[in-house]
Amino acid sequence: MPSLGLSLVPEMVTDFYQQNANLVMTLTTEHTETLVKKLDLREIDLALTLQPVQQGEIVTTTIAEVPLVYIDRDYRQGVVAIDEIDQQRWISPGPHSLSVAIATPSRLLDDPPQRSDLLHGN
Repeated sequence: MPSLGLSLVPEMVTDFYQQNANLVMTLTTEHTETLVKKLDLREIDLALTLQPVQQGEIVTTTIAEVPLVYIDRDYRQGVVAIDEIDQQRWISPGPHSLSVAIATPSRLLDDPPQRSDLLHGN
């Protein structure tokens, strides 16, 4: 998700460079499919995605679980698989909520957001 680069990555890169000043890094944002191709071709060493990837020799490690709420005029109750959602109508979570969730993954697992929190953006 390219918007991830605008919300979470700048803070992570700053922290990383403070701890690893001797390393050189080039940072770009791409969609998952492009990142997977670049990993397979060994054009990149690391990728961050919102969904796990199971392909070839790629190793996936979950660093956080981010809850999403699906709201649609045609929604009829029950769980909706993300691949069932029309991508043309998709709206992603705000950058602040995503960066906070990933920065503090244990908060999501230990203290999941309540319905009222999700409705009010907390």
